[in-house]
Amino acid sequence: MRKAEELTALAVSDEKLRSLISMSAEELTELISADFAVMKDYAQNNPNHCYDLLTHTVFTVLNIRANGITQAQFSELRVAALFHDIGKPGVAKETESKTVYYNHAQAGEAIARPYLTQAGFAPEAVQRICFFIRQHDMFIGLSAKTEETEEAFCARIRKRLDKVIKRYADAGGPFVPSLEDFQLLLRLCRADIGAQSKEVYENGSLVNTSQRKYEAVNAVGKALAGMKRQADAERKKQQNVSFFFFPVRTSRSPAELSAALDASGCWKSFKGSGGKLGSEEGAGDHDNARYFLKHVGASFHAQAGEHTVCVQRRLDCRAPSFAEAFLPFSADTVFESWDTRSKAAKGRFRLSGAYLFCFDTDVCLLAVEISHDAAELAELSDSLFLLKEYARRCIRYADGDAFHTATWMDLITPILFSAFGPPDTADGATAYRLIDNWSVPSFQRIFILTYAQTAGQVSEEELFYLSHCYSVDFGYSPQTDDKPKTYRNNEVSTWGFTTEAACCIARCTPENEAFLRDVFIYSIKNGYLLLFVLLLHQKYVLQEFLAQNELRRNEAGSGRGALAREYRDAFYLFEQKYNFRYVSDLAQYQNLYEIVYDAFKIDPLFEDVKEPLEAIKQELDEQEQRQEEENDKKTERALTVLSLFAMFSALTDAWSSISQLIEALSSGAAFLEHLIHIIIAAVIFIGFICLGGPLLVHTVSDDLKRRKENRKKKTGK
Repeated sequence: MRKAEELTALAVSDEKLRSLISMSAEELTELISADFAVMKDYAQNNPNHCYDLLTHTVFTVLNIRANGITQAQFSELRVAALFHDIGKPGVAKETESKTVYYNHAQAGEAIARPYLTQAGFAPEAVQRICFFIRQHDMFIGLSAKTEETEEAFCARIRKRLDKVIKRYADAGGPFVPSLEDFQLLLRLCRADIGAQSKEVYENGSLVNTSQRKYEAVNAVGKALAGMKRQADAERKKQQNVSFFFFPVRTSRSPAELSAALDASGCWKSFKGSGGKLGSEEGAGDHDNARYFLKHVGASFHAQAGEHTVCVQRRLDCRAPSFAEAFLPFSADTVFESWDTRSKAAKGRFRLSGAYLFCFDTDVCLLAVEISHDAAELAELSDSLFLLKEYARRCIRYADGDAFHTATWMDLITPILFSAFGPPDTADGATAYRLIDNWSVPSFQRIFILTYAQTAGQVSEEELFYLSHCYSVDFGYSPQTDDKPKTYRNNEVSTWGFTTEAACCIARCTPENEAFLRDVFIYSIKNGYLLLFVLLLHQKYVLQEFLAQNELRRNEAGSGRGALAREYRDAFYLFEQKYNFRYVSDLAQYQNLYEIVYDAFKIDPLFEDVKEPLEAIKQELDEQEQRQEEENDKKTERALTVLSLFAMFSALTDAWSSISQLIEALSSGAAFLEHLIHIIIAAVIFIGFICLGGPLLVHTVSDDLKRRKENRKKKTGK
């Protein structure tokens, strides 16, 4: 077996490839594998082919050229071409006139996958090469039907693509093909056609030509190019994005939630279509967290495990199980930020994603992603000003010819329902509730993370409006006391923060447009989003601790101490587990984390929680002191009773002995014996009164004094 580097070097070298044709089966086995050697002199016996299987394979690989693609893409395509027909011998079936090879692409993938893995190819490369092998016949012979319009043909191609994408997404693997992958696949299709018969005859009639096959593939290529242009245009429209965060309290553990979300059919791991969080392709959530937030990355994982503190899920808005619940909306619904006072729309947006972060605390975070149509930052800030108010009917949408207004609760209720079920369970318990984390219930405001682009220099005024989510009618003054904290982490982007919003404004130029579109937006939707999730989770949990403390202060009865201890222990565990100080080796993330940590006032929140903890500690100490004092009093009372009982017992014994002595004197019998008994009783009585009682009392009193002194030292009083 060749190593990955050796096999790649073979595939990209035209000279080495041509030498394969003259090698023996034994040499091919030693060079590559026995399955590959079977193709030597293998007659295909099919009118579509004019070469034996090995020669056809070599010519197919040679037909793939490097123009217009990266070196990595060129290498992967050539390796895929080397194995694209390796499954044919295993599925060959003879008919009356020819040999057919049904499902040979799937068989080839099954042979190639373990070979490539063992050879040391990167997992992502293995996935993409196997995709090329499995789908290499996908577009050959696919042409427009008679009287089929270009739009209808494109729709048919889109439907076929969606079917393939869905199969990969449902498999839950780390790879789902993108439009670019399908465009690369067309190169393999063209190379395959070039190594086939130029004319195809069956029963003496011409049934196909390579020219027709090329025309069909080119038509597909034109359709794919149109789809990509449309996708690029949509992606440029969607560069202005916002995440709205809704804290949810639930009693379910991450493992229970993970199982329920998997069973829902619409909540997926951050893998597959949209695999990397907010991206169309990638390895998965755990790898993202480990890269962006290295020092806490092990805590983020798709499945609940021993060290996992956060299970993450992405909502598939097009899943049938969710689409029905989301009525009357749809994944394509266009919403407007609606000003009910002026009766005017301030911006249009679409729901582009929803993400759930389930921690092992009782606080989960729902992040709803929207894509703004607004191009101007002033318009965007007006829109956010309206959308930030949770309870306001600030959202308008069209349903047929009618328009309706809605609140955020109307939008997120079906999302929450799909994740948690109904708010109240059958037994009357609460399955989940939104956390009221705002100080004024009638003016509830949502935390928002926004990424926006501008063509000019980023101004302080733009930072002010976006980070405060103020309308431009607010009247910004450079002398304002509530300027946002700012941070510039590279040459193109500047951040602004307040306690309830954050924004990143990137200056877009022709030179950095590709970087912002392909790289930086991915960082926003992965590393920066995870960073804010960590901080917001701390903030909301600490606010819950403060709310719980208020409830505990009003608790009465004997159970108050137990509740206080439970509260104290829970807080110390949370502080140890979640109060991160160092999260990443990447300076832009670590620096930003520290600045936002300060902007969110996390430390003061911790201090606010610790302050009642000191009161709780003092209260528990006083409670313990009172209990010990009460126990001491009980001990003293018991000792007094015991002493009196002993004295009474001694007196009783003495009186009994005297009575017996008097009786003996009167009867004249056993006088000496009774006299001895009374003397002994008298000695015992006198000894107890003079020595035993005081010694016992002194010993217990000393012990009580020592305990009181220890309590004084402990309380400092």
